[in-house]
Amino acid sequence: MNYIGSKYSLMEFLKNTIVDVTGYTNGEGITFADLFAGTGVVGTTYKEMGYDVIANDIQYYSYVLNKHLIENIPVTDDSPLDYLNSLEGIEGFVYNNYCAGASERNYFTDINGQRCDAIRTKLEEMRGKDIDDSVYFYFLASLVNSIDKYANTASVMVRS
Repeated sequence: MNYIGSKYSLMEFLKNTIVDVTGYTNGEGITFADLFAGTGVVGTTYKEMGYDVIANDIQYYSYVLNKHLIENIPVTDDSPLDYLNSLEGIEGFVYNNYCAGASERNYFTDINGQRCDAIRTKLEEMRGKDIDDSVYFYFLASLVNSIDKYANTASVMVRS
């Protein structure tokens, strides 16, 4: 994720320092707490190392990413993908607040903002009816990651 506060570039330093301080080299039976989880790069790394991970952050985008990255088992139901990608754009929160057509802001093109709004709105409609929470968070985390790649600027986190 294109996020200025990401700890990705610090991972080797963090892992080495944590090993030096704790002596733990693998996570069997150990819980790792990522207290400022952000994009989930630290928690995901420690999950891959076998730790049980607890993630915390005040931002909802972080909750979404970490809910998927840390809790989800691999999603086997990707059937909504083609449907979600085929949705016609709508003028919603992202478009009205972050696109030139409505707000004279250029964080996203009008088309990408409208597509984001359509997918986000449809995911909310489908949650609990057509898709369960693991699929919901899989697609919502995918949307957050995807829209970041289409942003005209770095570090844009959208909350709706």
